[in-house]
Amino acid sequence: MDQKQIEDALSDSDFSFSDESIDDSDADPLFQLSESDDESSDHESLPVQLNADNDNISSNWYPVTGNYQKYFTYENDCTLPIELLANNEPYDYFKLFLTDDILNCMVLETNRNAEQYLKSIRLSRSSRFRSWQPIVLEDMTKFIGLLLWMGVVKYPNIADYWSKAEDMKIV
Repeated sequence: MDQKQIEDALSDSDFSFSDESIDDSDADPLFQLSESDDESSDHESLPVQLNADNDNISSNWYPVTGNYQKYFTYENDCTLPIELLANNEPYDYFKLFLTDDILNCMVLETNRNAEQYLKSIRLSRSSRFRSWQPIVLEDMTKFIGLLLWMGVVKYPNIADYWSKAEDMKIV
């Protein structure tokens, strides 16, 4: 996909991605092959090594079929655990609902899912997945914050959220 098609796809809410329509290589104008690389090496597939500790990974991801659903009856008090004060910051309310335990679970499962995915495929030499690094709590917190901010500040196109233009600044 060229830049125009990507921008059109991002602005089209009916557009859906499929494996056939996605090229996982990034067109990076600063990227240069070293002189030792030749034309044929562009199409080679190389295995990916992850630095994650495999001993921590004990469960697998499964397709969502409804077979793994668990139903729970909530039996606790439905009030908030702290007194809400007028001088609290928005981050204090964020942490009420998304505690470090929840965010750490999201980080663990994201890294686990990425590792399983990367082990299941062979990446091309120019694949953007080659630069995958396991995420940390700070990354997840910022990502969730960006999602919440995108729900508050409405731009016509998703690409506008990453614009550096003065009239698009959000903070």
